Amino acid sequence: MEYTGLPTWITEVNPSSGNAGPDITLYLTVSPNPAATVRDDNFRINAGTRTETVAVTQSAEDIQFTVAPMTIAVETDGTTTEGLEPKITITSSRTWSITSYPDWITTSLTSGEAGATDVTLTIVPNELAVPKNGKMVIQSGFRSETVEVSQKANEPPLTIPTNYIEVDADGKISGNSPTVTFTATKDWNIDGLPAWITANPTSGIAGEHTITLTVQATDLPRKGRFNINSAGISEVITVNQAMKSSLTSFPMTFGNLTKVTITERDGYLEFFMLDRNPDLYDPSVVGTIQGVASAPANFVLTFEYQIDYDPADLWETGPMAALFDTEGAIFAWRSFPAYKVTGIDPSNHALWETYSVTFEPYTGTVRFNFRIAEALLLIKNLKVIVL
Repeated sequence: MEYTGLPTWITEVNPSSGNAGPDITLYLTVSPNPAATVRDDNFRINAGTRTETVAVTQSAEDIQFTVAPMTIAVETDGTTTEGLEPKITITSSRTWSITSYPDWITTSLTSGEAGATDVTLTIVPNELAVPKNGKMVIQSGFRSETVEVSQKANEPPLTIPTNYIEVDADGKISGNSPTVTFTATKDWNIDGLPAWITANPTSGIAGEHTITLTVQATDLPRKGRFNINSAGISEVITVNQAMKSSLTSFPMTFGNLTKVTITERDGYLEFFMLDRNPDLYDPSVVGTIQGVASAPANFVLTFEYQIDYDPADLWETGPMAALFDTEGAIFAWRSFPAYKVTGIDPSNHALWETYSVTFEPYTGTVRFNFRIAEALLLIKNLKVIVL
């Protein structure tokens, strides 16, 4: 007696052979059915000249297998809204394994035994401005489950359409108080307000907000800045306030200059100092301000400027300017800060600083000298304000 045509999933027939006789019992060793369907096949028993066919049917396996939750949503930093790392619970009557998951997710386990098992997901923070979506596949026997994972986009904590505000001398824009509108994704607050500006409100929660500014009236031009802060990020808001008093413009004429190049640009003058160590009294580095024949009252010289320089190249105390009268005596001199060090941008309103100095009544012509070692200086809106 012998057997032929055994299915591969029947691994053994016992006895494997024998002699003639009545009521022979055969024992089959069958491997587990990994499929969700019944499987059947047959094999043949050969004895002498006779052949008999034996049909074998095997039931489908009944696997108990669940994964929960099936969807996971996390914040930009990869945690839940409660600030915790997400978890899934795998319950199976057989061994299981995680067969695939995105490269921005790591799991505390990738396989396990029968029973209920918690798996912690560590999700890399999303640095992209778009959401992330991915799938995890868990396999147990012939069954599989898919967990969908979504992660929020990396939205900036503050979105402010404009960081620059221009107001008139009364602190208004077309008769109304200026406002700043912005969106915050987390709690926010304001600090660094100049003494002449108040804001309402000065703090809040996530959402869209409008801050109303109260700006005190002034006779002289001025510029102030304050910060809106959220989630460790600060946005600087610049407020530029115009002058109110009567004005006298100063036309600028230039003599035989050998140590400075002066170029008229669109709306401003560009000075470049060629001398590494210019003398504040040297007329070859200056422009001449003409037009003040008589100022019977106190007056203010004012202009806006930007400077680009290397601090290592500065001579002595830094960028300075002096105002001379006709005879060459100094009215006043001042160092003025150059907060913009590594480049200038004439189109950026927020980068222009205001320089103002007040003088006693005077009759005559004055000259304005600049000393900035190997630096680029931009000047615009040069004016005299008669107080």
